[in-house]
Amino acid sequence: MQVQVQPVGQSLTPSPSTKYGQHSRSTIQTAPVESLRTASLAPAATLTPLSDIAPVESVTPTVTNDETGDDSKGRGVIRLLEAGHFKGVADVRLRINFFEELSARAAHNAAPVAEEQSHELTNTIAARIDELLKPLVADEIAAGAVDAAMADFNDAVANAVGDAVSAQTLTGDGLTNTIQSAFDEMVSRMRELLTAPTAEAPPPTDLKTDDRTDPGALPIPGVDSVSVDGTDALVTDGSEPATDVPASDPSATLDEALASLSAAFAEALAKFVQAMDSATTLPDPSALRNGNGSAYDKSLAVYNDMRGITSAIDQTA
Repeated sequence: MQVQVQPVGQSLTPSPSTKYGQHSRSTIQTAPVESLRTASLAPAATLTPLSDIAPVESVTPTVTNDETGDDSKGRGVIRLLEAGHFKGVADVRLRINFFEELSARAAHNAAPVAEEQSHELTNTIAARIDELLKPLVADEIAAGAVDAAMADFNDAVANAVGDAVSAQTLTGDGLTNTIQSAFDEMVSRMRELLTAPTAEAPPPTDLKTDDRTDPGALPIPGVDSVSVDGTDALVTDGSEPATDVPASDPSATLDEALASLSAAFAEALAKFVQAMDSATTLPDPSALRNGNGSAYDKSLAVYNDMRGITSAIDQTA
């Protein structure tokens, strides 16, 4: 049997054996052998000890109103209500559902009106004090005390309005009572400053004459004595006898001035309250449309009750 040697890198495929156990000449097939390449080894990574690894904190996502859409939807409804978009029963019911939001917006919009009206009130009182009380001031010390009392009143009014704006309580008796108390305190100080002590009247003159005095020698009002040929004669001047003018009572004058000041304050405070009511009162809903009269009346009664308004339906019930 003849064997053919295959070079290195080649495969030898033998032919099938014959019946005599010999192999025929085989066909040599060459198979390419890829060259081995040395793979580059990556540097070994430095492992961090487990003790040095900080634990992972669980983070809870925060969902804002803008993401949920509820707050933006509410603001959109309020804008539509203020613009008069809804009508009839829908308008009234939405005003009931968003009553707190509508009231808060009304109070916020009324803040500039409150500041303007408070300045007008204090300016009115200051002008009346200059007119009524400043003429009664005796000296510079008293004038400075009057100015200080008026400045304290202005500060009290400004602080009361500022607190009411922050608390959204521009209406009601709370703010009015605070301003009234500040005015009463100022008037009390004014009275103490401007009340002058009553001067003691001089003792009456004793008109008793000496027994040796001739009663005819006493002067007569409206009559002058002149000498004619060495003889005294009485000549009348034709004028009316002088009358005493009663002195004005300082206490009565001060009372009148303070009464006029109080009347001016009452008028200014009423104007302030009316302006606050107009600025903070929610508007009336739209008129009733066709149908749903009963539902509209019931919803309107609830809405008016929330606004503090007595409806005609409640009065006739």
